[in-house]
Amino acid sequence: MKPSGTYATFGERHESHSAADVLDGAGSRYGPAAPLVDVLEVLDRGQPFAFVGKPCDISALRNLARHDPRVNELVKYWLTPVCGGFMPPQDMTRFLRQKYDVENEALTEYRFRGHGCPGKMRFVTKDGEAQEFRYTDFWGTDQSMWTLPFRCKVCPDGIGEAADIAASDTWPGGSPDPATEDDDLGTNAVIAHQGGA
Repeated sequence: MKPSGTYATFGERHESHSAADVLDGAGSRYGPAAPLVDVLEVLDRGQPFAFVGKPCDISALRNLARHDPRVNELVKYWLTPVCGGFMPPQDMTRFLRQKYDVENEALTEYRFRGHGCPGKMRFVTKDGEAQEFRYTDFWGTDQSMWTLPFRCKVCPDGIGEAADIAASDTWPGGSPDPATEDDDLGTNAVIAHQGGA
């Protein structure tokens, strides 16, 4: 995925064929994204590839493999982030309006992880104004401000067990602490599953 050219808080399906392509898609948006939108056309090419998607995307592709043998033949690596769901567009719009008086359409960049690890949340508007804010400004100290689509609330595989490799960020106690998050250098974890699903 890479940032959408229409809405900076959305993801857009993206193929990487070089290190530059990978960097072009870097960044975490926690917004709507559809990496499988043209997966049948990709399979039609008959070329092996790695797939990176949310755990639900991994599950969807695993389900497709039950009906299309090309999936297991061509998908050589299955990669996912550990996922806590995504903010629905209407709630992201409300958050940006209420907290920062900015419209989603005015953004040219939105990064949930900013620049760095973990990095502050960051957005840039078309007029060049940049704002950075902490995770707890976004989701509250108890995640009370974080809203999810119903599907995310009942997700059976948020930690990506159906993937070969799942990556996550971690904090002591499981979530950011406002008392220490400004100095938190960030911790990442990788979970390798032998044989995937």
